[in-house]
Amino acid sequence: EMVYEVYEHSLYVGVSIGIAVFPQHGETAEMLLQHADVAMYMAKRANSGMTVYDVERDEHSVSHLSVLSDLRSAVENGEFILQYQPTLSMRNSRITGAEALIRWRHPRQGLIMPEEFINVAEQTGLIKRISNWLLDTAIHDCHLLHQKGHKLKIAVNLSVWDIQDPNIGENITRKLEKWGLPAKYLTLEITERVMMAEPERARQALMELDNMGVQVVIDDFGTGFSSLVYLKQLPVSMLKVDK
Repeated sequence: EMVYEVYEHSLYVGVSIGIAVFPQHGETAEMLLQHADVAMYMAKRANSGMTVYDVERDEHSVSHLSVLSDLRSAVENGEFILQYQPTLSMRNSRITGAEALIRWRHPRQGLIMPEEFINVAEQTGLIKRISNWLLDTAIHDCHLLHQKGHKLKIAVNLSVWDIQDPNIGENITRKLEKWGLPAKYLTLEITERVMMAEPERARQALMELDNMGVQVVIDDFGTGFSSLVYLKQLPVSMLKVDK
């Protein structure tokens, strides 16, 4: 990628290419261009350089509309579950915490991973209710572990909506108090891309969370072009480097 210096700012310029193939992806020039355009945006989101059109990832396809309809039902019927990925200390091999990972237990399709429905949830506003449920459930589960004598930390991923919510601190405080969990046992993870979408709002939100005693972690570091100078202004305790 080329770097251009413009008014003391380093601007990165890259190329994203979308590919559609005749006749698999369309039999008319109009359909091929439309699907190539969709593939180009897929390449942008994945930061992959180029992407071949895939109907299953097309947010405007029939399958996407089906996911949207089922997702509304999932929110109403409580079809989400949390699975926990443990964090181990390399020093003594003890579990020190766990990361809450949301899954959708679909009545017909079985277990669905978040990458297949989170984007739809964010685009439709359903992410607000899903995030509230996720935070409340994870904090409650951590509280139950503490009651059983396991003083572990719990990590939860923040969405774009969470960062944009001006009441994020108040909402999390309310949930911590509801289940009697000290703030130091909650870790909140935000991807670098989400953070860089609205840097100033993200900085304010992370400062507020840090003042509450919550630990803040940057996930997928290395994909969002944040500068180390900017990161030094944030109360971040850990960077998780993108694979």
